[in-house]
Amino acid sequence: MSEQDRWEAVETLWEDDEDGLFLTLAARVKAKEDGTAGDALRQWNPPEEAFAIDLEAGPEWTAMMKEFGERWWKKLEPKLYDLLCNEENKDHNALMEALGEGAKTLAVTLAGLIVAPEVVPAIAVVIATIAAKKIWDAGLETVCEMWEESLEERKAE
Repeated sequence: MSEQDRWEAVETLWEDDEDGLFLTLAARVKAKEDGTAGDALRQWNPPEEAFAIDLEAGPEWTAMMKEFGERWWKKLEPKLYDLLCNEENKDHNALMEALGEGAKTLAVTLAGLIVAPEVVPAIAVVIATIAAKKIWDAGLETVCEMWEESLEERKAE
């Protein structure tokens, strides 16, 4: 997939707040797990209709989906921490250069790096956008500290 496709996807997602991004993440992950929206999951910027989200859903459904998205996000925190906070990571310098150009550039670059069998493009771009927005709002050092604390808490459990 092209960098231009990633840019268009990030631009589309950027206006959403964190809750909305976690709902988008949850819908895309659920579609992957359920085996629906197959081809759409391979696109950076798929049409939201492909994920059968009920926009009229009640607050309980919304809270459940947001929690689902946040749990999936936590699974990827170690990889994000390694990419963005570990100066020894081979991709760290490229990500820092991207961050120097702006948060959206970071999201575009990061999305291309986190695609894997379990993280298809439609999911990767949402995760990258959430990470870039967190870094833009709080700063890289603060986000790395938060991720490090979160990872240490999970090890202690």
